[in-house]
Amino acid sequence: MKENSREEDIEELKRLLYRNELSQYGKRKLINYYEQQEKDYKRVLKENETYKKQYFCLINRIENKIDKFDYEFEKAKRKNDNDRANYYWDLIRNFKKLLESEDNNEIIWKNRKQ
Repeated sequence: MKENSREEDIEELKRLLYRNELSQYGKRKLINYYEQQEKDYKRVLKENETYKKQYFCLINRIENKIDKFDYEFEKAKRKNDNDRANYYWDLIRNFKKLLESEDNNEIIWKNRKQ
């Protein structure tokens, strides 16, 4: 078996399996390969779960900011402070665009996977 790369090992194992010439060493190598694949898969799942939690935390923080800006916008409107109201309206609109783009990105990624 070659020690250079996984890809070369896989090709060698395929060739040996096809010709039914897999030695004990090859069988151990194959088992180790699949065990490593399983570990990598579990690690990636765990990382994805962490990233998902961070993502939703960030989305939640953005939504909280929008609520705060909305409150400030309404307060400025009641005081007839149009400059300040416009400032908060722009912030609200930009944060909502950010959330909408995130929703669109999620839709795009889901469609790519199919």
